[in-house]
Amino acid sequence: PLTQLPVGQRGQVELQIWRHNVPANTPEEHLEYLVVTEPLPAGATVVEQSVQGGFERFEISPGSITFYVGSRQHVEPIRFDIHGYLPGSYRVAPTVVRNPYRPEQLAVAEPRPLAVLPLGAAGGDEYKLTPQELYEYGKRQFARGRHQSAGVYLTELVSKWQLQPEVYRDAARMLLDVHLETGPDAAIVRYFELIKEKWPDVEIPFDKIVKVGAAYHEIGEYERSYLVFRATIEGSFQGESGVAGFLESQGELLRSVEFMTGLLAAYPPESYVAAAEYALAQRVYAYAPQAASDPKLREKKITRIDLVSQAMRMLDDFLTMHPEDPAADQASFSLANALLELKAFREAIERCGQYAERYPDSDFLDSYWYIIGYSHFALGEHEQALAMCRKVAETMRTNRQTGQEQESLNKWRAIYILGQVYHSLGKAADAVREYTRVEDRFADAKQAIAYFLRKEISLPEVTTVRPGEPAELALKFRNVARCDSRVYKIDLMKFSLLKRNLGGITAINLAGIRPFHEALIELGDGLDYRDRTHKLALPLKDEGAYLVVCRGDDLHASGLVLVTPLSVEVQEEPSSGQVRATVKNVEGDSYVPEVHVKAIGTRNSDFVSGDTDLRGVFVAEGLLGTSTVIAQAGDHRYAFFRGQTELGPGDPAASEPAGEAAPAEAQPAAPNLLEGLDQHNRDIQQRQEESLKSLYQQNKKGISPSEAF
Repeated sequence: PLTQLPVGQRGQVELQIWRHNVPANTPEEHLEYLVVTEPLPAGATVVEQSVQGGFERFEISPGSITFYVGSRQHVEPIRFDIHGYLPGSYRVAPTVVRNPYRPEQLAVAEPRPLAVLPLGAAGGDEYKLTPQELYEYGKRQFARGRHQSAGVYLTELVSKWQLQPEVYRDAARMLLDVHLETGPDAAIVRYFELIKEKWPDVEIPFDKIVKVGAAYHEIGEYERSYLVFRATIEGSFQGESGVAGFLESQGELLRSVEFMTGLLAAYPPESYVAAAEYALAQRVYAYAPQAASDPKLREKKITRIDLVSQAMRMLDDFLTMHPEDPAADQASFSLANALLELKAFREAIERCGQYAERYPDSDFLDSYWYIIGYSHFALGEHEQALAMCRKVAETMRTNRQTGQEQESLNKWRAIYILGQVYHSLGKAADAVREYTRVEDRFADAKQAIAYFLRKEISLPEVTTVRPGEPAELALKFRNVARCDSRVYKIDLMKFSLLKRNLGGITAINLAGIRPFHEALIELGDGLDYRDRTHKLALPLKDEGAYLVVCRGDDLHASGLVLVTPLSVEVQEEPSSGQVRATVKNVEGDSYVPEVHVKAIGTRNSDFVSGDTDLRGVFVAEGLLGTSTVIAQAGDHRYAFFRGQTELGPGDPAASEPAGEAAPAEAQPAAPNLLEGLDQHNRDIQQRQEESLKSLYQQNKKGISPSEAF
């Protein structure tokens, strides 16, 4: 308040005008036009350059100043300075606000006194700092490190004035810093609580937040003190983790993992450490396929297997330290996948049995069962594999989000394994039944069904009989009830010149040639679902070459005589050049796994090699021309097949320039039984890699109050 103004000094006048009961959306043209007249004391005059505020124009006349405010709804404060020039005591008439178009509409303020003092006299009005002055004084004192003085200004500012949000926040933060330096502890806590309430996301540096935690402790707030210190440690961990992120960004994966492992060991076993430990293990696991392309890993002779083994140890440590962590069942699933990748099937069975018992409500329960079933299958333990895969196929689990019952995610691959197990056991009818359930999902299942259901009759291309031994020919058939056999004595040399192989036997005109021997052979009911062999006894006493021709239904077979404990059955896909070879032991009537197979086409330059799977099946891709398949089991047992079908596109030599080869259209090979598990595991790894990346990017230099509580 200004009541005394010495001659030669200035004083400020402020007018605040407002409208009552005006709706916020009222157009300004509907509001009264306001004119404000401010009387001036006789001993003072207006400093015209200082006039400012919410008006259209103003006029200075003897004894008053008039402001034409207009129809504006919100009137900004009007300010101007007056200058004292004539000593005396004066009465300032009331301020008047009126509507010039309706004189009866006016508002009148209270009159005020003003004494203009003689030149050089000291005024008696107490000067009070404005909020702006308090803020600026406090900020400058704070910047100079004068915390005690800054605290006086800022405390008055915060306690006595209603401030704008930005100023309030800045003042509160400075006051917290002031009391962190000067105390007392209660004031530190008070301003920290204020910041927590108003601005919970403001980051407070580590060196300061530690003092806040100590202040809580000193005033007896032990639980809050603990929470502040705990959040500080977590923030520190997040900040230091950025070093590991930087190392990895520079291609130093091993150094990054080494640093992060040391960091995890240095911090207490809290949930955030557990989450980082788990994410790091998944990161190592996910990087394993890239080991061969990483020059630094190659230099240190670290392979994919090494990284998978390291990830497995890290996951195992995580489960040991945090068995009840929310991600423990997920980590168990990944560890089991690592065991499968290392072909540690026996350990995978044992571990997954433990996990299934430990986490009976886990979403991965049926995946544990599936891994057990697959591992039994890989170990040749067929009955255990059947029992566990059937359990997976029949189980129903509750979706936690919808609450509805749903099938296992591994159901269809479990059924596919059932078919493969029965296939490998030679139980064709059971294999066909299970394959039929998944034939629309897996092309290999449909091919396997076609293999079992096709009709076929065949004789070995060559059968060798030792002198003195009974002449028996192994007649192979599938789903054929009876056949007619005829034996012709031929000139082998002439026959070989006529036909280079036995594929064109039907083209040989045997009319008029009397068979050496003929018979009708009953083979069964025609519903075998598998290859069967009939010992065809032949009355061959004289040495020589005999052509044996067998006809059943619309099928025929011909050949000479060959005895071997192994046979190879081949299905060919002409358009793609795919050859599907099934190796059997005829003596035991069983399929033979892990048989080394080489296949080549007449227009191929190299063999396609590999081993048969647990069903005795090997699939070769991209053969061109007629195929030749050779299978070897052990050192001295062989099986031989020479194809009759032209595989792949036409001979490029006939239609394309030399050196250009038409690519063969790829056909799907047998599906990977672990593909579903692998994909699920990759999804988990991707989420954990994103979590670890987010941790690396924190770059924390402090924590916010919201993180403390």
